[in-house]
Amino acid sequence: MSDPHRRPVRTGPDGRRAPGALTLLLAWAALTSGVAFGQADPPAEAPPDPSAEAASAAGPVAGTLAVTEADPQPWIALSDLARLLGAERVVSGDTVVLRADGVVVTAQVGSPDATVAGDLPPGLAGERALSAPLRRSGDEVLVPLDVAGLFGADRVGDERLRDPSGRLWALRIEPAARVRTDPGADLLHPAPGVVAVELRTPSDGGVPEALAAWAVDLVMAPLVAPWTRAAVDAAAREAGDARALLLVVTSTEPEQRHPGLSLRPDGAEAWTEAGARHETIAGAQDAIGPEAPWVAVVWLPTGARLDRPLELAAGTVRATVTFRR
Repeated sequence: MSDPHRRPVRTGPDGRRAPGALTLLLAWAALTSGVAFGQADPPAEAPPDPSAEAASAAGPVAGTLAVTEADPQPWIALSDLARLLGAERVVSGDTVVLRADGVVVTAQVGSPDATVAGDLPPGLAGERALSAPLRRSGDEVLVPLDVAGLFGADRVGDERLRDPSGRLWALRIEPAARVRTDPGADLLHPAPGVVAVELRTPSDGGVPEALAAWAVDLVMAPLVAPWTRAAVDAAAREAGDARALLLVVTSTEPEQRHPGLSLRPDGAEAWTEAGARHETIAGAQDAIGPEAPWVAVVWLPTGARLDRPLELAAGTVRATVTFRR
């Protein structure tokens, strides 16, 4: 079974465990920023969350609603929202209609605009802008949770919703799907809050999955290796608005070459050329082995964002990942 917490280390043909590729990154960090190796300080205790305290004090809950993580409002299935509101729902093509307690909301899949009509106080009827467009997920239509507010529901803190009748519901916020992968690719969680992806490709001699390219948001690297923070922070300051991935490539076979990653940001038509915008930190791209990782920074094209889906390819293996929430 795949270990989602694994770090980029490989075992060579002779059975020896190769040193973690991040060791080279740590050495680079120590040399360039004077950071001493040592045990990371324990994370500071988070301050109390006022919204959570308010939610816990709001009273008992009537039940639980499953919603999907999104910013600024989570997604809720149209069928679940209709049951919550006691609403009639009609889906005809891309047109969605919800009717409850004299209020009628009409919207279109793919659009953030909604029309509100019915027996409403002055100023509440008419065109309204939702926080996100409606979208399809299989046979279901997903709507942003602020649609519930058009019927008189209110958020109470981050994890509660009060329906129009005054009942309180707990929100079970499920993580959004962050990765779509080919065989040979895995989504990893090397540290809490960190998303990485591993793309495995054959060796030059055809050994299956001999090379593994491990990529993570560069600014998240200190959460995996805390003593790199000073070096990464300095690089981020120099980079300004530019975004980058940390790439670590390891191999079970000696003297291997990796082409580097090709990228296609959300909304872009063209892929970047494999290996373009790569800046080597340690090792060599054409001499990767069990004890010789290649570590590089991969700069994203101008305007690319890591909180949107990013397609990555290593050879013929592809994955689509959202690295940040």
